[in-house]
Amino acid sequence: MQKPKLLPNLSKVKDKFEGFIIDQWGVIHDGEKVYPGVKDFLLELRVKGKEVLILSNSGKSSLRNKERLQKLGINNEHFSEVITSGEVTRLKLISKNEDYYKNLGSKCYLISRQNEKSILSGTEFTVVENIEAADFILICGLNSNKPTGYYENILKSAAFMNLPAICANPDTYQVSGKSILKGVSYLAKWYEVLGGCVKYEGKPYPDIYINCLKWFNERGINKNQILAVGDSIDHDILGGNQCGLQTCLVRTGLPVPNFKNGEETSAFFKSYDQISKHDPIPTYLADQLNPTV
Repeated sequence: MQKPKLLPNLSKVKDKFEGFIIDQWGVIHDGEKVYPGVKDFLLELRVKGKEVLILSNSGKSSLRNKERLQKLGINNEHFSEVITSGEVTRLKLISKNEDYYKNLGSKCYLISRQNEKSILSGTEFTVVENIEAADFILICGLNSNKPTGYYENILKSAAFMNLPAICANPDTYQVSGKSILKGVSYLAKWYEVLGGCVKYEGKPYPDIYINCLKWFNERGINKNQILAVGDSIDHDILGGNQCGLQTCLVRTGLPVPNFKNGEETSAFFKSYDQISKHDPIPTYLADQLNPTV
């Protein structure tokens, strides 16, 4: 098994690449605050003329994620663009070019955090309150004040009605401050167990990377000049590897509970083997994104 090259941070390799795909949660911030030194590092990349694309498995639109980043002090001078799984889904809902999207109907049962609806901005779909009135389900986020069982009857009814579902955030786990929480995709997996059909949009699936590579190609940057950086083996590293990118796993975010002082990297990958069917290995393994802490 090929081992990743160990780095203290990305300052050692930043000049090897012209483009960077950087995960948001767990790499730039923890959902509550930006990691120390990240702002300076992103600004340094931009000053050097590097293109920085923030790529997030978020069920919200790209615009809404830019607004969230701005509240944390990350603005247009720190990145070139933001692409989210929610934005990829939103554009597909508008164009209806893919077979799965052509015959969804007009009524959507939306599962999102705090009734967030930016994913439907510019679409023609109507949100319904009762699953019995829906033509399809759109899974974007979880309400933290809702118990797991709250969704059980909804999913069972949807499966009985054979409603198609779209999961606009495939994350299995997510970072929230110092906690690691179950990701929204567990509802989609649950729905599949019940017999439902689910279309996933976001990392590690290829469509979101096709959008990224197209964006870079328009700026004269090919995939050999791009480094994909993330904290998730199953999403950031797998997705980047599958589309032929060099990848870097950082130990902030999701990996934190899997690292202990002096622990060998082989033990880290052994622990991830239990949850990763594909066993993707990153090109680099870095302690952190930034060089200042």
